[in-house]
Amino acid sequence: MADTPQAGASENDPPQDKSLNVSYPSSLFNFINEASNDVITTKLVNTLMMPELQDKFRESFTSVATAVISGLVKDIVAPLQKEIVDLRQELEEKTDELEQYSRRNSVRITGLKETVDEVPEETIQDILTIVHPKMSVQDIDRCHRVGKKMPGRNRAIIVKFVSYWDRNQVIMNRRKLRGQMNSVYINEDLTQRRSLLYESARELKKQGRFDGTWTFDGRIYTRDQPEGKIRHIQREDERDESVCGFICAISKDVCVRISLLLQGTY
Repeated sequence: MADTPQAGASENDPPQDKSLNVSYPSSLFNFINEASNDVITTKLVNTLMMPELQDKFRESFTSVATAVISGLVKDIVAPLQKEIVDLRQELEEKTDELEQYSRRNSVRITGLKETVDEVPEETIQDILTIVHPKMSVQDIDRCHRVGKKMPGRNRAIIVKFVSYWDRNQVIMNRRKLRGQMNSVYINEDLTQRRSLLYESARELKKQGRFDGTWTFDGRIYTRDQPEGKIRHIQREDERDESVCGFICAISKDVCVRISLLLQGTY
C-alpha cells in the first residue's frame, strides 16, 4: 500500500534528509555551535603547541605558582616558624634554669696555684678558714678542678657543699679575702650560658654602660646610670635593653643641662 501524501505537502517539494536533523532552528543552532567549538578547540590546541607560546605559558605558570607558594609561606609557614623559635627559646631557658638549680650549692674558686698530685680539698682549706671558719671537710660534697689541664695555667676549682646555707656563708664572706688573698676570687657556679652573659655585662660595666653588675643565687643583675635602676638580665636582648635605657637617660640628662646652659642657670 502506497504512502498517502500528508495534507499541506506538495508533490514538488524536495525530499527531506533526516540524518542532518536540521529541520528545526534549535537543532541547527546546536549543530553550528558544536562545529564552531570543534574548530576553536583545534586551533587553540595547535596554537598552544607553538614553542614560543609554551615558554610564555611556562613562565606565567611559574610566576603564579611562586606567588601562591610565597603567600602560603607568609600566612602559614612563617607563624609556625616563629612559634618553633619561641618554643625552642623557652625550652633552652627552662633547661638552663634546671641546670643552674643543680649548681645552687656550688661555688667556683679561681686564682689558686695548681700543683702536681694536689688534693683540692686541702688546697682550698686556707680559704675556707678565712671565709667560713666553722666549716669542716665533712661539709664538702665534691671538690675538683675543671677544664683542660694546660702548662702555666691554673684551672678553677668547683666546690659543692652539702648544704645551701654553707654555700651562702662562703659567698657572703668572700670579701674577707681582700688584703690576704687578692688574686683569689670566689664566684657563683654559673651555667655556660649565664657565664657568657655575665661576662658581657661586666665588659659593658667597664665601658661605663652600667653602674654595676653582680650575680645572686644564679641570677644576673645590673644597675643603670644615673637613675640606679636595678634590672634582672636573663637574655642578651634584655641586656641591650638595659644599655638603651642607660643611653636614653644620659641623653635626657645632657639635654636638661644644655637647656639650663642656654637659660644661663647652670
